[in-house]
Order: sequence, then C-alpha cells, then structure tokens
Amino acid sequence: MKAVIFDMDGVIFDSETLVLETWREVARRHKIPDIESVCRKCLGLDRIVTKQIFLAHYGEDFPYDAYKAEMSALFHQRAGGGKLPQKPGIRELLTFLREKGIQTAVASSTRRDIVCPELRDGRLLDLFDAVICGDMVEKSKPEPDIFLRACRELKVKPEEAWVIEDSYNGIRAASAAGTRPMMIPDLAEPTPEMGELAACILPSLAEARDVFSILLGDREACGIYEERCEAEVSTAEYLNTCVDVPTFLEYCRACPNYGKIWSCPEFDFDPVDYWRKYETLHLLGVKIYLPERLVKCDFSKEFCGELTACILDTFRRELDHTLLRLEKENPGSVSLSGGSCARCREHAGAKLLDHSGCTKSLGLPCRHPDQMRYSIEALGGNVGLTVTKYLHQELLWMEEGRLPRYYTLVMGLLLPDEAQKIKKSHDHGN
Repeated sequence: MKAVIFDMDGVIFDSETLVLETWREVARRHKIPDIESVCRKCLGLDRIVTKQIFLAHYGEDFPYDAYKAEMSALFHQRAGGGKLPQKPGIRELLTFLREKGIQTAVASSTRRDIVCPELRDGRLLDLFDAVICGDMVEKSKPEPDIFLRACRELKVKPEEAWVIEDSYNGIRAASAAGTRPMMIPDLAEPTPEMGELAACILPSLAEARDVFSILLGDREACGIYEERCEAEVSTAEYLNTCVDVPTFLEYCRACPNYGKIWSCPEFDFDPVDYWRKYETLHLLGVKIYLPERLVKCDFSKEFCGELTACILDTFRRELDHTLLRLEKENPGSVSLSGGSCARCREHAGAKLLDHSGCTKSLGLPCRHPDQMRYSIEALGGNVGLTVTKYLHQELLWMEEGRLPRYYTLVMGLLLPDEAQKIKKSHDHGN
C-alpha cells in the first residue's frame, strides 16, 4: 500500500445531495419530470457524458446547457466560499495517511476549474500530492483512464493504490484500472456487482481509517486490543484429550502450503513422540478484539483473509519473541508457534500468506533452525478443543464477508519437568 486515491463528490465533500437538491429546484421551476432518476444515472460521470444522458432521456431539443447553468448558480450560491460540507473524518484520514508516508490524490470527473477552488476553499488542497480531473483525461469513468493517470502522477503501480469511491461508475473504473476499490456509498446503494468489484464496502471514512491502520500495522490507531488467558496441562493428558495426528494431517494435506514449509507436515518424525519428550504444556491464548464498527462491515472473501492475516501476523510475531525469551528462561523448554513459520518471509519482506521464501520447497535445509518452531495444530493438536477445554473461551470464525468480533491465537511452551512452572507472560514485561 503506497497511495490512496479519492473521488471528490460524495467522498470528500457531501456534494452529491446538494447537486440533487438544486436539480430538483430547477426541475420544479421548469416542470422537468424524472429528474432524480436521470441525475442518479450521472453519478461519477463527467459533464460530456452527463449531457449525453440528459439528451438521451429528454430529447435532443432539451435545453440542457441553460438548465445546467441555472443549477450551477444555485449550487455555488449555497456551497461557494468554503460552505460546501465535508464528509466526516476526511481531514483526519488525510492527516493520518500523510503521517504514515502514504501518498494521496484526487481523481474527480469534475472539471479542474471547479475541483481545485473547492478543495482550496475547504483547506484540503495542500493535503493531496496530485489532483486529476475529468478534463485532464480522454475517457470518463467507468473507463480506467483517470485512475491510471493518478497512479502515473504518484509514480505507483495500480495494485499499490487504493481508490475510495461512492459511485458505481467510479468502482467500475477503479477495478478496471487494477487498483484496489473501496466503496463508501453516498446516494447509490451497493449492489451485488459492487460487492464483486470492491475489496470492501464501508459505511464511512472512519472505517476506512481502521482498514488502512490494520494494513499499515498500526493496530492502536483503530482500537484493536488483546486479552490473555493461560493454563497448564500435562502433556500426557493433552495427548489423550486434544491430539489426533491422522485427522489433522488430512487437514494439512488440503492446505496449498503442504510440504512447502519446514514447520508444517509432513515430518520425518512422529509428532506423538515429540509431545512425549515433555512433561508439561503451558498454554497461552490471546483474544484479539476488533472495533465494533469494523465487525459490521462487508469485505470480499479474499480481502477478509488478507485483513485477518495482517491482524494475526502482528500479534503472532510479538508472541513468538515472548515465547523464545521464555525458552531461554526455562532451560530445556521449546515453544509452539501460533501458526506456520514465517521467519524467512519476514526477513525477505514478502507479502502476507506468501511462504515462497522457505527453503523446504527447494529441497534445502532450514535457514533458521534455531528460530523455527512448530505449531500446536501442525503436531496434531485440536486448537478449537484446546480453547474451550483448557482456556475456557469460545472460538469465533469469520463469516462470509464479515470479520469476527475477536480472533483467538493459541501458542504454547513445552516444559521438560512436571514440577517446572513459569511466570505468567504479563510478569515478563508483556
């Protein structure tokens, strides 16, 4: 994520409603029927295509230019000189992105001689790195031209840029450009088509800031917090109650990373023998709570998985370091990671869920055997049963397009001595 591109009307300014109101006023004066339905067809389009839609509906002799001038006079009378209301959270979002080093641009179908004065009057112009307008590109939305031009101006690849849009044509254009579309509806309600094209459909810019905070690894900015719970059980009891190697090996075989990561099956040892080398299992569970407003949002299945990986990865890395420190403080112990090993991916700066950096798929030894750790599930442990039976918590799952209220990460420390006890993790500076 290197850039965020904003539509203007309906995203930055609450202007679409005023446009509709002023067209209604003109329609009342001149007894023009169906004005609202015609105006809604024009959302996100430039003035040339808008005029074509009006003439197609009302006839070639319709005095569009005269009525448009009348509407524009009413609009600027009510919104000129900085009176145009801004969408809640826009300034905060732009400031946040600037602080994070993320470039921003406006990509509006409106003419430049209108866009720049409105941004300047709203004291927002200086918060953007580029402004691309409808009269600066050959083809209007839903063609991708305006977003491709914005990416060129910002010197980013389309896939590195997010686009925030409120209109169908804007989302279509953003998708066609290869950017990552985010829809925040204004006058146009989301449709199944928008659900297919947009990575997410959010109610406001506040949720957009939450999403970007997660992608940028700043969980505090969106109010994510954690609760920890711990338990100890003998490995003999745990083997009898929660370990089923054949069943979980079948689950692992269905994973696209099966056989490609050193921390995952298939192993050259018996996982049951691995458990039996230790006397005690110290369990550490972390409940990761998401903001209530984010849980109510709609995401594509793919992006839901990406957000989940971002959230869990941040916590897992921290907890892995905690457990490695506990290993040093408890000689002979070994930690169990909260998921598959990601050491090589972290060192290489690879994308989330990308395990191509692991040497197992190349037939080479592990680069970091001193840091690589197995997870409970990789060794045949039933994490769901572990959470309910020993940590006394409920495990929640993602529903279609929705994040859960909280995630649960389960990790552990295997201790060689039954009498050996460790301090709670929060006694170790966490």
